[in-house]
Amino acid sequence: MPNFMGIYQPAPNVEFMNGFHGFPTRDGANLLWTNNLGTPVTYGCILLSNENAAQLYDWAEQGVIVEILP
Repeated sequence: MPNFMGIYQPAPNVEFMNGFHGFPTRDGANLLWTNNLGTPVTYGCILLSNENAAQLYDWAEQGVIVEILP
């Protein structure tokens, strides 16, 4: 997941996080979900375009509150 920023564990005692990220790839080449911004496709993460994910990742320091608006 490009520019992944974990924000919460979806269940107690799990070793993974859900968070913000850009479009994932299949086999490192084919972008997935590029036509699905704004729809539930990520199993709990917040999908951003790669450009917006990179901007948020570069801007937000650890501990910065990011407000999610509908």
